[in-house]
Amino acid sequence: MVNSNFYASDAIMMKVTTNQCARAANLIHAAFLFRKSIDYQTLKPIILQGVIPLCSAQYARLFNTTRVPGIEIDRIRHSHDSTHVAVYHKGRYFKIITHYKGRLLYPPELQRQLEQVVVDDSKPSTAELYLGSLTATDRVTWAQTRSGHFRRGINKPSLDAIEKAAFVVILDDEDLIYDAKDPSKLDRYAQLLLHGKGF
Repeated sequence: MVNSNFYASDAIMMKVTTNQCARAANLIHAAFLFRKSIDYQTLKPIILQGVIPLCSAQYARLFNTTRVPGIEIDRIRHSHDSTHVAVYHKGRYFKIITHYKGRLLYPPELQRQLEQVVVDDSKPSTAELYLGSLTATDRVTWAQTRSGHFRRGINKPSLDAIEKAAFVVILDDEDLIYDAKDPSKLDRYAQLLLHGKGF
Protein backbone atom coordinates (compact mmCIF):
# COMPACT_ATOMS: atom_id res chain seq x y z
CA MET A 1 0.00 0.00 0.00
CA VAL A 2 1.14 3.53 -0.73
CA ASN A 3 2.16 5.48 2.39
CA SER A 4 -0.35 8.25 1.63
CA ASN A 5 -3.42 6.05 2.16
CA PHE A 6 -5.50 6.85 5.22
CA TYR A 7 -8.72 5.91 6.89
CA ALA A 8 -11.00 7.39 9.51
CA SER A 9 -13.18 5.81 12.15
CA ASP A 10 -15.66 7.85 14.12
CA ALA A 11 -16.82 5.46 16.82
CA ILE A 12 -14.13 2.93 17.64
CA MET A 13 -14.21 3.61 21.39
CA MET A 14 -17.98 3.80 21.81
CA LYS A 15 -20.79 1.47 20.89
CA VAL A 16 -23.40 3.53 19.09
CA THR A 17 -25.31 0.42 18.06
CA THR A 18 -24.51 -3.22 17.45
CA ASN A 19 -26.96 -3.36 14.53
CA GLN A 20 -24.81 -2.92 11.43
CA CYS A 21 -27.85 -2.38 9.17
CA ALA A 22 -29.22 0.41 11.39
CA ARG A 23 -25.86 2.17 11.45
CA ALA A 24 -25.39 1.80 7.69
CA ALA A 25 -28.93 3.09 7.02
CA ASN A 26 -28.26 6.19 9.13
CA LEU A 27 -24.94 6.80 7.37
CA ILE A 28 -26.52 6.38 3.93
CA HIS A 29 -29.31 8.82 4.84
CA ALA A 30 -26.80 11.34 6.24
CA ALA A 31 -24.57 11.03 3.16
CA PHE A 32 -27.50 11.84 0.89
CA LEU A 33 -28.37 14.86 3.02
CA PHE A 34 -24.74 15.98 2.68
CA ARG A 35 -24.95 15.44 -1.10
CA LYS A 36 -28.09 17.58 -1.18
CA SER A 37 -26.29 20.42 0.61
CA ILE A 38 -23.52 20.17 -2.01
CA ASP A 39 -26.00 20.12 -4.91
CA TYR A 40 -27.95 23.12 -3.56
CA GLN A 41 -24.72 24.92 -2.60
CA THR A 42 -25.80 25.36 1.01
CA LEU A 43 -22.67 23.74 2.42
CA LYS A 44 -20.71 26.20 4.51
CA PRO A 45 -17.12 26.48 3.24
CA ILE A 46 -14.17 25.55 5.39
CA ILE A 47 -12.43 28.75 6.50
CA LEU A 48 -8.64 28.81 6.80
CA GLN A 49 -7.18 30.99 9.53
CA GLY A 50 -10.64 32.46 10.07
CA VAL A 51 -10.38 34.45 6.82
CA ILE A 52 -9.84 32.41 3.64
CA PRO A 53 -12.76 30.24 2.43
CA LEU A 54 -11.78 27.05 0.64
CA CYS A 55 -13.56 26.30 -2.63
CA SER A 56 -16.22 23.61 -2.12
CA ALA A 57 -16.27 22.57 -5.79
CA GLN A 58 -14.17 19.46 -5.04
CA TYR A 59 -17.06 18.00 -3.03
CA ALA A 60 -19.19 17.62 -6.17
CA ARG A 61 -17.22 14.55 -7.25
CA LEU A 62 -17.58 12.75 -3.90
CA PHE A 63 -20.82 11.20 -5.14
CA ASN A 64 -22.00 9.63 -8.42
CA THR A 65 -18.47 9.53 -9.84
CA THR A 66 -16.52 6.70 -11.45
CA ARG A 67 -13.11 6.54 -13.04
CA VAL A 68 -13.54 4.46 -16.20
CA PRO A 69 -10.29 2.78 -17.30
CA GLY A 70 -8.96 3.37 -20.78
CA ILE A 71 -6.09 1.92 -22.79
CA GLU A 72 -4.27 5.26 -22.94
CA ILE A 73 -6.17 7.50 -20.56
CA ASP A 74 -8.94 7.06 -17.99
CA ARG A 75 -12.18 9.05 -18.07
CA ILE A 76 -14.08 10.48 -15.13
CA ARG A 77 -17.81 9.82 -15.48
CA HIS A 78 -20.08 11.84 -13.21
CA SER A 79 -23.87 11.65 -13.05
CA HIS A 80 -26.02 14.11 -11.13
CA ASP A 81 -29.04 12.15 -10.07
CA SER A 82 -28.13 8.71 -8.78
CA THR A 83 -30.94 7.38 -6.58
CA HIS A 84 -29.36 4.15 -5.42
CA VAL A 85 -26.30 2.81 -3.65
CA ALA A 86 -24.38 -0.37 -4.41
CA VAL A 87 -24.03 -2.63 -1.38
CA TYR A 88 -21.36 -5.32 -1.12
CA HIS A 89 -21.87 -8.17 1.34
CA LYS A 90 -20.25 -11.62 1.43
CA GLY A 91 -19.01 -11.34 -2.14
CA ARG A 92 -22.31 -10.19 -3.61
CA TYR A 93 -23.39 -6.81 -4.95
CA PHE A 94 -26.87 -5.44 -4.39
CA LYS A 95 -28.60 -2.34 -5.73
CA ILE A 96 -30.41 -0.54 -2.89
CA ILE A 97 -32.97 2.08 -3.92
CA THR A 98 -32.62 5.23 -1.80
CA HIS A 99 -35.42 7.42 -3.16
CA TYR A 100 -39.12 6.91 -3.81
CA LYS A 101 -41.08 9.41 -5.91
CA GLY A 102 -38.33 11.98 -5.42
CA ARG A 103 -38.18 11.57 -1.64
CA LEU A 104 -35.10 10.29 0.18
CA LEU A 105 -36.06 7.17 2.13
CA TYR A 106 -35.88 7.39 5.91
CA PRO A 107 -33.29 5.33 7.81
CA PRO A 108 -35.80 2.62 8.89
CA GLU A 109 -36.85 2.15 5.25
CA LEU A 110 -33.22 1.82 4.19
CA GLN A 111 -32.52 -0.48 7.13
CA ARG A 112 -35.20 -2.96 6.01
CA GLN A 113 -33.56 -3.23 2.59
CA LEU A 114 -30.12 -3.72 4.14
CA GLU A 115 -31.48 -6.43 6.44
CA GLN A 116 -32.75 -8.29 3.37
CA VAL A 117 -29.22 -8.18 1.98
CA VAL A 118 -27.71 -9.55 5.19
CA VAL A 119 -30.16 -12.47 5.51
CA ASP A 120 -29.83 -13.41 1.83
CA ASP A 121 -27.75 -16.60 1.90
CA SER A 122 -27.22 -16.96 -1.85
CA LYS A 123 -23.65 -17.64 -2.91
CA PRO A 124 -21.73 -15.26 -5.17
CA SER A 125 -20.38 -16.47 -8.47
CA THR A 126 -16.59 -16.63 -8.60
CA ALA A 127 -16.52 -13.69 -11.01
CA GLU A 128 -18.72 -11.58 -8.73
CA LEU A 129 -16.70 -12.43 -5.62
CA TYR A 130 -13.44 -11.17 -7.11
CA LEU A 131 -14.81 -8.35 -9.30
CA GLY A 132 -13.18 -5.63 -7.20
CA SER A 133 -9.71 -7.10 -7.72
CA LEU A 134 -9.87 -6.09 -11.40
CA THR A 135 -9.55 -2.44 -10.39
CA ALA A 136 -6.26 -3.24 -8.62
CA THR A 137 -4.56 -4.55 -11.74
CA ASP A 138 -2.80 -2.28 -14.22
CA ARG A 139 -5.13 0.08 -16.06
CA VAL A 140 -4.59 -1.44 -19.53
CA THR A 141 -5.55 -4.93 -18.34
CA TRP A 142 -8.62 -3.60 -16.53
CA ALA A 143 -9.63 -1.53 -19.57
CA GLN A 144 -9.29 -4.54 -21.89
CA THR A 145 -11.16 -6.86 -19.50
CA ARG A 146 -13.91 -4.29 -19.04
CA SER A 147 -14.21 -3.79 -22.79
CA GLY A 148 -14.20 -7.52 -23.53
CA HIS A 149 -16.52 -8.77 -20.78
CA PHE A 150 -18.69 -5.88 -19.58
CA ARG A 151 -20.18 -4.41 -22.75
CA ARG A 152 -23.13 -6.78 -23.14
CA GLY A 153 -25.21 -9.41 -21.42
CA ILE A 154 -25.86 -9.47 -17.67
CA ASN A 155 -22.44 -7.98 -16.93
CA LYS A 156 -23.25 -4.59 -18.47
CA PRO A 157 -26.29 -3.67 -16.31
CA SER A 158 -24.58 -5.22 -13.28
CA LEU A 159 -21.46 -3.07 -13.66
CA ASP A 160 -23.62 -0.04 -14.49
CA ALA A 161 -25.51 -0.49 -11.21
CA ILE A 162 -22.20 -0.33 -9.34
CA GLU A 163 -20.61 2.49 -11.33
CA LYS A 164 -23.73 4.67 -11.47
CA ALA A 165 -24.45 4.32 -7.75
CA ALA A 166 -24.18 7.41 -5.57
CA PHE A 167 -21.56 5.47 -3.62
CA VAL A 168 -20.72 1.93 -2.50
CA VAL A 169 -21.48 0.57 0.97
CA ILE A 170 -19.61 -2.42 2.37
CA LEU A 171 -21.42 -4.49 4.99
CA ASP A 172 -18.85 -6.48 6.92
CA ASP A 173 -19.21 -10.20 7.25
CA GLU A 174 -16.98 -10.47 10.30
CA ASP A 175 -17.09 -8.74 13.67
CA LEU A 176 -14.53 -6.03 14.23
CA ILE A 177 -13.89 -5.47 17.91
CA TYR A 178 -11.49 -2.99 19.45
CA ASP A 179 -9.53 -4.34 22.39
CA ALA A 180 -6.98 -2.03 24.04
CA LYS A 181 -5.07 -5.11 25.28
CA ASP A 182 -4.78 -6.68 21.82
CA PRO A 183 -3.33 -4.27 19.20
CA SER A 184 -3.66 -6.91 16.46
CA LYS A 185 -7.45 -6.37 16.48
CA LEU A 186 -7.00 -2.66 15.79
CA ASP A 187 -4.47 -3.51 13.06
CA ARG A 188 -7.02 -5.83 11.42
CA TYR A 189 -9.70 -3.15 11.70
CA ALA A 190 -7.40 -0.57 10.07
CA GLN A 191 -6.47 -3.01 7.31
CA LEU A 192 -10.11 -3.61 6.43
CA LEU A 193 -10.86 0.13 6.45
CA LEU A 194 -7.96 0.79 4.05
CA HIS A 195 -8.46 -1.91 1.46
CA GLY A 196 -10.80 -4.61 2.73
CA LYS A 197 -9.71 -8.04 1.59
CA GLY A 198 -8.15 -6.68 -1.58
CA PHE A 199 -11.07 -7.65 -3.76
